[in-house]
Parts: sequence; structure tokens; C-alpha cells
Amino acid sequence: MEIDYYVLCFGRTDFTRFTVDSILERAGFTPRITLINNGWIPGIIPDALHGYWAAFVDDYLRQKKVARVINLPFPPFMGTLNAFSQTPFLTDSPFYFITDNDCLPPREAEGQPFDAYCCSIMRDHPSFYKIGLRLYRKISLAYAEQFGFTACDRKTMEALSYLDDDRFVPDHSDLPDLFDAMGQPRIVYEKDDRILLMNCDTTFSLVRKPVLINKGNRLCKASFARCETLHIGYFEPFYFNEKEPRSTEELVLYHRIRALTLPEFHQNYVQREKKYLENREALRAARRDIG
Repeated sequence: MEIDYYVLCFGRTDFTRFTVDSILERAGFTPRITLINNGWIPGIIPDALHGYWAAFVDDYLRQKKVARVINLPFPPFMGTLNAFSQTPFLTDSPFYFITDNDCLPPREAEGQPFDAYCCSIMRDHPSFYKIGLRLYRKISLAYAEQFGFTACDRKTMEALSYLDDDRFVPDHSDLPDLFDAMGQPRIVYEKDDRILLMNCDTTFSLVRKPVLINKGNRLCKASFARCETLHIGYFEPFYFNEKEPRSTEELVLYHRIRALTLPEFHQNYVQREKKYLENREALRAARRDIG
């Protein structure tokens, strides 16, 4: 079976690559991936930085790792979700996945490929139009390693005092998830303990056709209890692609544009950029000392 994936993107080329590669590696069905590029376009983004994104897109289209790319006009905003209502599906599957471009699916779910597992639960419960993969709000490095994410190695994370970031904890024996963060009771669905009931956002979710996700209905009322996604955006302040300086420049510009176009999160993105640049200098200093 083929199944559609819609990946919401704005810059962060390397993180998009990690997301796409993890889907291709772990899916049991054949993914048909659509990248929705939410405003990272020429005329807004400097040519050199846009070229880094464009080269990735061209390469993945050529290799058929990505089926298509939809470019939306600047500025980026939540209206990107409405792209689903403008875009015909590529497959006949009864379901499709949506995700941000910084989320990894698990290697498996109860011994099955994650997509087969999620689709089987969705088939069993036709009253649900959208079920999200469970998301932890604080993670440990050991937890991230279970997803095969090694782009930020332990040595670098420890050198940059990653535990000062409140999204990380030393071990993963008792991680707080979205329920804890939102102060909601963790309710197990009475008909199936594989489902937890709560409102959650669009991060890595399975959607039932013909429902089209938009700004108004992006929240769903259920999560998979034992199928989780890793939000690798948590690693932004600690990620440096030493082979490609444009990757660092991309992340700086990403934070600056987000601070301008999402005023409600302005201070958050200003602080994230500041931390990223501080970490960049700290890492350079540490490596000079080692050298």
C-alpha cells in the first residue's frame, strides 16, 4: 500500500532531511512524501541559503525520496495547514500522515512498522478522524538514541551544558509527556487502551480521508498510547553541521524570521537565536582548547 505524507517545512534543510529519511527507513508501507515549503523562497531568503534548500529538494525529487514540493508564499503562518485543502492526494490509502519537518517516527511500535500499527488502530475506530503520535515535552539523550538520532552527539551536548535547557532531563525513566505539560488528565480510551484521549496539535498525526486538516480543525482528540514521535527541534541549539556552514546560517535566519512573523513567540525565538550563537562560540572555544 502507498500512503501520503505531508511535511510542513520552513528552512532547516538538515532537519527536513532527517525527518524524510526516518520516514523512508521505518515505514512498512510505501511513503509518497509531499514537502509543503511555507515561505522559504527566493526573494525572501538570500540566494546562497535558498540554494542549500533547493539542492536538497532537487536531489530528493531526483531520487524519488520526495514525490513533490508545494511552495507557499511568504510570510510563513499557520495558514500553511490550509495547503491540505488545495492539494490532491497522491495515493488511494484511506489515511494520510502529517508532520512538521523536525519529527522522527519510532523504529517500530509493538513489533510492527509504525505506519502499519497506526493504520490498524485507525481502521478499528472509525469515529476518530485524527490520532497523533505521543509526544514527550522533556526528553533525555538516551530516549533520543532509541530513535536513532545521533546528529547531536553526547560529547557536544555535554560540552554545551545541555541540561541547562529545561527540555532535557538526565534519564528517561519518567518523562513528562504532553498531558503533563498541558495539565490534562491522562484518560485511556475505554474501548482500546492503545489510545489516549486529549486534544493535541499537528505534530506527526494520522488523518482519515476525506478529512482535510486546516487551521480550524488541526487539534485532534486522541494520541497513540504506545507509538511516539521524537521532536528533534529540541536539538536546534546544539546542532552544528561542520561540513556545511550554510546549515548554521539557515538556523540563525530561521529564528530571526520566526521572531518577526510570529509576534506571539517573538521573545522565544530571540532567546533561541541567542542561545544558538552562544553555543556556537562555546563549541569553537572548546575545540580550540582540545586542539
